[in-house]
Amino acid sequence: MSDPVPYQIRISPRCRNVYLRMSLERGLEVVVPRNYQLSKIPELIAAKRNWIQRNRLRFEKQRADSPPEVSQDTLPLEIDLVAVGQKWRVEYVPSDLGRVTLREIEPGLLRLSGNVESKLACRRVLQIWLVRKGEQTLGPWLKQVSDEIGLPFKKTSVRLQRSRWGSCSRHATISLNAKLLFLKPELVRYLFIHELCHLVHMNHSCRYWEFVGKKEPGYKELDKGMRTGMRIVPRWCK
Repeated sequence: MSDPVPYQIRISPRCRNVYLRMSLERGLEVVVPRNYQLSKIPELIAAKRNWIQRNRLRFEKQRADSPPEVSQDTLPLEIDLVAVGQKWRVEYVPSDLGRVTLREIEPGLLRLSGNVESKLACRRVLQIWLVRKGEQTLGPWLKQVSDEIGLPFKKTSVRLQRSRWGSCSRHATISLNAKLLFLKPELVRYLFIHELCHLVHMNHSCRYWEFVGKKEPGYKELDKGMRTGMRIVPRWCK
């Protein structure tokens, strides 16, 4: 249990003492009374590590034995941005605020506060955060690859798209799907090359693929990986 344990925080007006709960749907939940010092929670987690480990193993087995539908619609307790090597724990802290706000408390820790019982509201703020992360990381990375292979573009945009990983316009604008952050780095780099090559050939002709092969000799295997990549994108951002 050397890795940080993902958990949610629930503030209960009727609760007098802090306690831990674990369920298949919500994972580890820390239930605290009002005005409890949240800074004490990591110490509590460390003290209960044996209990947490036993129950995590039990629920992981249950999850593996359950149909996919059981957990598909749950909110994330962890977000793994494989493309850029970032892992984030996600905390959910209920409050009287009518909306949901998101803060990066520290590197690797997100906290959603407010009406966190609304899964729709939580998904929306997480999606906005994901797009912002894409703007911060994918844009500069695309520029680096563009300089490397000598294919300059004019503008880039990052947004959530249902099925397309990216596109290239006749005006040299590259549009990227923020969901790329869940893919392996080599697949993201290939997608960049794929779209940048459309600056020269605005089609998928034989000449286009020959050009791609000059920039990325292993493009065929990488292209296969892109075709199945959507399967690993978490449901909350679809």
